[in-house]
Amino acid sequence: MHEPGIPLHLISHDPANPFTDLLPIYKIPPPQTRSPLTRINSALSLRPDRHKNPAIITMTKSLPRIACFHGGGSKGAIYEVQCSQLAGLLKNDFQFVFFDGPFESGPGPGVLPAFRDYKPFRSWFKKDGSEIEQSDGSGYDISGRDGVERVWKLMEAAGPGGEWVGVMGFSQGTRITGGLLLDQQRRTAFGELGNTPKLKFGVLCMGAGAPMVSEIGHQMADTGSTDLVKIPTLHVHGLKDMFLALGRQQHATYYESGTSKVYDVDYHHAMPWYKHEVQRLAELIRELYRESTGY
Repeated sequence: MHEPGIPLHLISHDPANPFTDLLPIYKIPPPQTRSPLTRINSALSLRPDRHKNPAIITMTKSLPRIACFHGGGSKGAIYEVQCSQLAGLLKNDFQFVFFDGPFESGPGPGVLPAFRDYKPFRSWFKKDGSEIEQSDGSGYDISGRDGVERVWKLMEAAGPGGEWVGVMGFSQGTRITGGLLLDQQRRTAFGELGNTPKLKFGVLCMGAGAPMVSEIGHQMADTGSTDLVKIPTLHVHGLKDMFLALGRQQHATYYESGTSKVYDVDYHHAMPWYKHEVQRLAELIRELYRESTGY
């Protein structure tokens, strides 16, 4: 039987839409009403017998957790499907937790037609009255709080479970990944880490742009201080991605070369899907975790 979330076949290139080149046709599970937090272990959620073995579910809750951030014009439920192969390979290593951006938006690249029933689509940033992007992700409520603080609180609201050890983002979601890592790094330097998770690594897939700016980032900008993300990261670049140059620029501009690795895949602007590339990505994530923890 064909398992949900696995592509049935590949469609041919459509010159009018470069994102259909080798785009997987997913057997899409029906969208469900979700809170701003999608708290699902993808590998288990795709199994028809997932409710019949409480021992497996209990064990999974104690696995180290990775917070996952979708691209612009997508949502956590979509990213869950796009990561289903990777999550399946890592089902005994990590629990993947998918979050939604706060702002409604139009569909992002490659979202249609496969996920047309998953509206509303969401984004992590909005523009102000002057059509300038609010780089701190604020504007989602009247408090003026930044998007990094919002995500930390969502992770806290996820409740008890395994330790938060990593963050992973796709496209615009890589800016959230970078923002959390940089915020943690800066607050640690100032002795202000508090009770937020102590992340050990980040995975950035088909990224572009600067890390989301947190409050402490604004304070450092006022002093003219800048720094690079030094927490270990893995950067996945698609050699057929039309935004490849922006991904390489993101890596070179905001991340310390000595603590970051690059993995090039023969794919377009989407999560890796060829079996051998997904297997290698899973191996690299395991290695990143082992190296960052000493296990």
